Amino acid sequence: MKKLLILSGEEFPNPYLSLDLIFNHYLPERGIHPIWVMPQRKAKKLTLSSWKGKPLLLIPKLSSLHPLYPFKLRLLIERALEKLKGENLDGVWVRDNPVMAQAGYKIARQRKIPFLYRISHLKEEESLLYSSMGIGPKVPNWIRGRAGKFLRDLFLRKADLAIPISSKMEDYLRRRLKLRKTFLLPEGVDGRVEPRAYDGEATRLRKALAPRGEKIISYIGVLSRFRQGHFLLEVLSLLPQNYILAIAGWERERGYINFLLQRARDLGLGSRAKFLGFLTRERVYSLIRASHAGLSPFPPNPVLLHNSPIKPLEFIMMERPVVSSQVPDTVEIIRKTGGGIICSWDPGCFARALQELEELPMEEAREKLLEERDFGVLAEKLYRRLSLVI
Repeated sequence: MKKLLILSGEEFPNPYLSLDLIFNHYLPERGIHPIWVMPQRKAKKLTLSSWKGKPLLLIPKLSSLHPLYPFKLRLLIERALEKLKGENLDGVWVRDNPVMAQAGYKIARQRKIPFLYRISHLKEEESLLYSSMGIGPKVPNWIRGRAGKFLRDLFLRKADLAIPISSKMEDYLRRRLKLRKTFLLPEGVDGRVEPRAYDGEATRLRKALAPRGEKIISYIGVLSRFRQGHFLLEVLSLLPQNYILAIAGWERERGYINFLLQRARDLGLGSRAKFLGFLTRERVYSLIRASHAGLSPFPPNPVLLHNSPIKPLEFIMMERPVVSSQVPDTVEIIRKTGGGIICSWDPGCFARALQELEELPMEEAREKLLEERDFGVLAEKLYRRLSLVI
């Protein structure tokens, strides 16, 4: 049995199914077991807990804008490590956070074990864009972006293996940093989910949202200025009256949903735009099954184009087509599966695609998707790569 220390910047409880299934389920079946270190907002001190039966060390959630943030976080991780003195670790895996990468690299070198650095999102470039766009505090975002990018790039160069989330990100990191040891690990889906198991709740949702038999199109995800959530409403304004838009998500900036509600009124959309708030994963699957199609519009900025969006995969998994913008990872999946349509960043293109959407072979699209992006498939590929390192 091998043990992998995972330092994750994502707050616990973690919303990403990939972390749970790959690291708590599939890799342990193959002999690699995680030991988690994660922040939690309600944790007041270092707390020993568990996640799906795996050891979990919870550390207090710190503000990354605090000037002493790097020092406090490294101190917390050092204290967490003291509780693991008796553990024989075989590797250190860091997810995104550059300060955690600094601490993780130190641990790896002290114990003479491999240091693995996972990048799921270009957060540092995003902070710099936030600063230039006037989203949030300008100077702190600039400092966080510049300092974080310096640290991230430094420890990516030192990593025994860098794990980007998309082929575009892999190309970006290889080109900028001259990285050679990389392993592509994109987002995936839980192929054990049976779409038709959600049809009962989907029927009830459809009656509640579209009592006159309107076509439901849905968007599920973050609502923010950075993602230009108003684009969804522009698309709806170009569709006939028998289309409604169900929006399930949470606002990144306080007051943004109120802005969208006012925008919907300005466009004369009435009750055709329905804001459902945050939904559990089970409710998300039901909403997808209740929908005619899904929307995945990502603005063509240099951060989001490097992502591996989850929701297009989940629409195809649930056998519903998706209309997406030109994010390379999604373009690749839709071309391989035939599970949707790709559009330019233009509301008119999205509206036309939704109206021209023909009956697509979604069962076949799901099968093709699972061949590449089922979490079990991704875990097996990751296991084979890790076996060469740890």
